[in-house]
Amino acid sequence: MILCTLNGRATIRKQLEALAGQMTDRRFEVVVVDNGSTDDTTAVIKSFGELQGRLRIVPAHQRKNLSYARNVGVEAASSEFLAFCDDDDIVGQGWVAAMSEALEHSPVVGSRLEYLRLNSADQLVGRARFQSERIGQIFGVPALSGAGFGCQRWLWDSVGGIDEDFGTTGEDFDFSMRIFESTGIEPVLVDGASYHYRLRSGGRGTFRQARRYGESHAQLYARHARGRADVKANAIDALHDWWWIATRAPLAALGKRRENWATHAGRRLGRLVGSIRYRVLWL
Repeated sequence: MILCTLNGRATIRKQLEALAGQMTDRRFEVVVVDNGSTDDTTAVIKSFGELQGRLRIVPAHQRKNLSYARNVGVEAASSEFLAFCDDDDIVGQGWVAAMSEALEHSPVVGSRLEYLRLNSADQLVGRARFQSERIGQIFGVPALSGAGFGCQRWLWDSVGGIDEDFGTTGEDFDFSMRIFESTGIEPVLVDGASYHYRLRSGGRGTFRQARRYGESHAQLYARHARGRADVKANAIDALHDWWWIATRAPLAALGKRRENWATHAGRRLGRLVGSIRYRVLWL
């Protein structure tokens, strides 16, 4: 298991507790990749005795970049089966056993994302519950969430791991899209691998995350769908969404459904920025 962290002191203990409590006969290690934490995250990890003998801390301080940290974690890991989790989420009971069994039969797999445990009802309004029922698609290609995904090492190596040009967002979709385009292998959703996923909270944090998502959508379009996706339909959807953003702004200013509004506004602004940066038109 590869667990990447950056200043995760506030949440990483819950994730480590969940990993320590896994009921399984399968041998597994937890490689914690510290991507340059400046708080006492490392001290929290070292004080966690329940995973003694299974836990290693690996530094990844050259770049503050989740993609880079994941690649460092894979290089340090000893298993032929790779599974990933994040420091602000919580793996479900039986996650390790379900992921391990699935990886014996499928080269790349995804967890079933669950949103109710770590998020309030207000946070969920207007926000898609991605990968809760099936593996999603972007531009007609399977797009696997990086939260709780797994991969056989040979397949990871065959596509060169995670592309660090994506940084913290969109790298997971690009990874599974490159696998599908080069090998035809589709990710498999593992029913027994429940993964409790934490959304960003508050208007500002939600907006920043949505903006990164939007920019990565333009980058993904430039790499995987230029010339074959429906740009006209996308532009019409964007106009409708900008109208919605403008007309709902007063409610957002009053704090009503602020996170919902921030999701729409951040995503569309990110796509504008991404379209300029990557010289495409994907609004």
